[in-house]
Amino acid sequence: MYKLLSNEREIVDFLSTVENDPLGARMETDLKTYGLNSYPRFYYGSNCVRLCFFDGVLSVSVSKGKSDIDELKEFAEFTGAAEIEISSYSDISKEISECFSEDKYSVSEAVLLKYNKERGENIKFQKHLPKNFSVSPLYSDDLYSFFNLSYPGEKPDFPLWYTDLSHKLRHGFVHGVKITADDKIVSSAATSGESGKAALISAVTTDIDFRHSGLGSECVLTLVKSLNQKFIYVITKSPITSKWYEKLGFEKSGNRFYTVSHL
Repeated sequence: MYKLLSNEREIVDFLSTVENDPLGARMETDLKTYGLNSYPRFYYGSNCVRLCFFDGVLSVSVSKGKSDIDELKEFAEFTGAAEIEISSYSDISKEISECFSEDKYSVSEAVLLKYNKERGENIKFQKHLPKNFSVSPLYSDDLYSFFNLSYPGEKPDFPLWYTDLSHKLRHGFVHGVKITADDKIVSSAATSGESGKAALISAVTTDIDFRHSGLGSECVLTLVKSLNQKFIYVITKSPITSKWYEKLGFEKSGNRFYTVSHL
């Protein structure tokens, strides 16, 4: 049974179980950003199961033991979630596949990578930026340029992630780095969630005219060095992107990450 967070005491208990999980870090950031009196909605259950329903996506973090997958499926159907993200320390892959793949859902496993500081510091990466290039923090005022960089073609309607990231950057709940050339943003990276122990990097992009020049690597490494969290994660479904992060000092995590889509 999942219980909706409803008071400050429950928030304290909820945050005490976040530990070093990437989705937990994002939930903590969402909770600090929006509180209990706004969207999204936060729930918790047994075995330190934490849930967040936000913009049609149900995020699920399981840090101890096993979760009742049948109950989770019923809850997902109750919320009307179009997509479910599941991060787990425990091996629940069989249960997830068997339960959600029966009907109405498709299950895919993404690669969860964690930064290895010792390995990363031993990687020789030297990028000497031209004089007209500069590295600096990413601010909420930069997001229109960031938005154009992320969508070089036809722009979608004003997306929720755009306003969400702007709000979090403005209040210092997440952080980002940008590289500018003659006052134009050409590359950037930002976190989407940060807790006391973990951070999740999920917004890395480079202008198409400046790709394959090391700018994205420079942004990621600069951002990593600026974060105080012990555990720094990225999530990707692309083998090419995974190998790129591994060259920067990330390595595949023992945790599992699944995306479950409603057909």
